[in-house]
Amino acid sequence: MGNGAITRYLVVGLGNLGRLIVLCLSQLDQSKKIVIATRTTSNVGKFLNLIRLISATTGSDLQLSLVEVDLKNAGHLAEIIHKENPDVIVHCATRLTWWFPDLFPKEVSKLLWDVKFGGWLPLHLDLAVKLSVELRDVGFAGHSLIGSYPDVVNQVLSTQLFTPTSGFGNIDEVVAKIVHLASKKYNCSHSEIDIAIVGHHSLSISSFNSRSRHPPYYLTMRVGGWPIENRVLDELISSTFVLPPRPSSHILTAMSALKIIKALQSDEPTRCFVSGPLGLPGGYTTTIQNGKIVIELPDKVNLEQAIQTNVEASKFDGIQKVESDGTVRLCADQTTNLYKAIGYDMDSLSVNDVEEKADEIVARIEKLALKSNVNLLKLKKGRWPN
Repeated sequence: MGNGAITRYLVVGLGNLGRLIVLCLSQLDQSKKIVIATRTTSNVGKFLNLIRLISATTGSDLQLSLVEVDLKNAGHLAEIIHKENPDVIVHCATRLTWWFPDLFPKEVSKLLWDVKFGGWLPLHLDLAVKLSVELRDVGFAGHSLIGSYPDVVNQVLSTQLFTPTSGFGNIDEVVAKIVHLASKKYNCSHSEIDIAIVGHHSLSISSFNSRSRHPPYYLTMRVGGWPIENRVLDELISSTFVLPPRPSSHILTAMSALKIIKALQSDEPTRCFVSGPLGLPGGYTTTIQNGKIVIELPDKVNLEQAIQTNVEASKFDGIQKVESDGTVRLCADQTTNLYKAIGYDMDSLSVNDVEEKADEIVARIEKLALKSNVNLLKLKKGRWPN
């Protein structure tokens, strides 16, 4: 993307994560234009001014613009894609952010957290489906990164709509924890640590909550060329590692996206740990170069075994199975927990009924919020200024 060319980015969704993505992209060492597509453009001027001043302070060459897009309006985003011709699209929009249970009183919050990501899948899948329809219909040939639960969402999208380039976060965050702890344990630099991993989003949940029982995964690690035994690897994954309250950790997710985007644009090979690459379930070690992603598996593990491991691990998120047509079947306990939490009965969903189910779930959560005196508007921007 050199020779003075402007690299064009389209960021869809301007919640807490979307704002951090914009901040990270604004500091890339290239001439760039960032177009932000959001459902409402009101009351975001302060944030845009902040990004403009940050770019001026750091000397970053940036064009920044804002467009109002309702993904429910078929064809609207396609018009913007035709007009702006983005090289990279980063999707950060969801119907409701993943950490919304934190806003509720303790007893209600526990019931909501008992519903794992599988139960809340319509909230993350609905807008991603709408985006994918638009990308498919315009024949988008650039790179598309999905931030909303890519370990499962990308898998579903690839069955019949559009295969995203990748997701970000999740497995990358697990690896970051392992690398940091290993560098302390062995008194070595990060560059001396070589990791190959296969792991699902559910592993990031168990790893950062110090659970004794983890979903299945594959992991090999060498330090200075020497292999590390499995017992130590499990200790590293299970070790307590405290992060700031949600959503402060979104900066880590945004930096993961930045690393993958830079790798996709680079002529040099880059080792990245990617969730949902090429529509695959779960996360994998990859090498990225010249816009291509190559899966790099641990020793003695083939791709079929890796995929099946992540399929099994998805059950820890409440996903029983993703059918070949994209239909998602939930584990029985998730159907039960979802009903206990919001009184909604759902045991499966598909791209054809996801909007209806997302609408119903959002309506029931809003009703519960009203009953619990919870202001869901706090979810819109996290701790950012308007």
